[in-house]
Amino acid sequence: MTDDLIEETRRVWSQGYRRVITVEEAVEILANVKNAAEAFMNAASEGQNE
Repeated sequence: MTDDLIEETRRVWSQGYRRVITVEEAVEILANVKNAAEAFMNAASEGQNE
Protein backbone atom coordinates (compact mmCIF):
# COMPACT_ATOMS: atom_id res chain seq x y z
CA MET A 1 0.00 0.00 0.00
CA THR A 2 1.82 3.07 -1.23
CA ASP A 3 1.45 6.66 -0.10
CA ASP A 4 0.21 7.52 -3.59
CA LEU A 5 -2.51 4.86 -3.41
CA ILE A 6 -3.63 6.10 -0.01
CA GLU A 7 -3.77 9.70 -1.23
CA GLU A 8 -5.72 8.69 -4.36
CA THR A 9 -8.12 6.71 -2.17
CA ARG A 10 -8.60 9.74 0.07
CA ARG A 11 -9.27 11.97 -2.95
CA VAL A 12 -11.80 9.63 -4.54
CA TRP A 13 -13.65 8.56 -1.39
CA SER A 14 -13.69 12.06 0.09
CA GLN A 15 -15.79 13.12 -2.88
CA GLY A 16 -18.24 10.29 -2.21
CA TYR A 17 -18.44 11.02 1.51
CA ARG A 18 -18.53 14.78 0.90
CA ARG A 19 -15.89 15.26 3.58
CA VAL A 20 -12.18 14.72 3.78
CA ILE A 21 -11.44 11.20 4.97
CA THR A 22 -8.42 10.47 7.13
CA VAL A 23 -5.40 8.39 6.23
CA GLU A 24 -6.65 5.75 8.67
CA GLU A 25 -10.04 5.63 6.94
CA ALA A 26 -8.36 5.31 3.54
CA VAL A 27 -6.22 2.42 4.79
CA GLU A 28 -9.33 0.72 6.18
CA ILE A 29 -11.18 1.19 2.88
CA LEU A 30 -8.27 -0.30 0.93
CA ALA A 31 -8.06 -3.27 3.30
CA ASN A 32 -11.82 -3.87 3.02
CA VAL A 33 -11.72 -3.71 -0.78
CA LYS A 34 -8.82 -6.20 -0.82
CA ASN A 35 -10.68 -8.57 1.52
CA ALA A 36 -13.86 -8.35 -0.56
CA ALA A 37 -11.95 -9.04 -3.78
CA GLU A 38 -10.27 -12.07 -2.21
CA ALA A 39 -13.63 -13.38 -1.00
CA PHE A 40 -15.13 -13.03 -4.49
CA MET A 41 -12.13 -14.74 -6.09
CA ASN A 42 -12.28 -17.61 -3.58
CA ALA A 43 -16.01 -18.03 -4.18
CA ALA A 44 -15.47 -18.03 -7.93
CA SER A 45 -12.73 -20.67 -7.72
CA GLU A 46 -14.87 -22.85 -5.48
CA GLY A 47 -17.68 -22.60 -8.03
CA GLN A 48 -15.36 -23.77 -10.81
CA ASN A 49 -14.38 -26.87 -8.84
CA GLU A 50 -17.95 -28.13 -8.64
